[in-house]
Amino acid sequence: MIVNVSPHRSATQSVTAFARAHGLTARHWLGEAFDNAASGVMLDTAALWRLAKPYADVDVVSDLPWPLLHVELSTLHDARFLLVQRNDLSWLASVRRHTAKRDLSYLEKWFYWTYAKPGAARLDAYDDDALLQACQRHRYAVREALGDRLTTFRLEDPHLAERLAEFLGVRKRAGLERLT
Repeated sequence: MIVNVSPHRSATQSVTAFARAHGLTARHWLGEAFDNAASGVMLDTAALWRLAKPYADVDVVSDLPWPLLHVELSTLHDARFLLVQRNDLSWLASVRRHTAKRDLSYLEKWFYWTYAKPGAARLDAYDDDALLQACQRHRYAVREALGDRLTTFRLEDPHLAERLAEFLGVRKRAGLERLT
């Protein structure tokens, strides 16, 4: 299994679509049902892991909640991990554009509560520096936990599709479509 541990707004949907276009089974985000169930189990990571387990039978999975499941994900010894880094200011603009007008989902809250400050229900509670630091802290935490099991890609790399195909072990048949 390949686990995409990129933060939201970092091509997680695009990587999922790319994997599918190359014949792999892929799942992006565990869905509102998982978010709703996760909010009901509080910080019981064993229960959250049981909720996420049905998705372990796919080739590529994206948007598993790293801040909550990092211990469990780190124990997947046969898994390979990828992280797509997006230019910080581009990531910030995308997060602001797509998240600013609504309450944060339960799992988004845990991302920002873990890496920025706890308690905020909306993104506008964070200044730009706090958001950028949250993204950087996430990347650092993932690198520290996974070490050489993590492969990092740059979203702005003009050869990203070729590099991603090689990592996935497929022959490139399609480009990496930028999805919102």
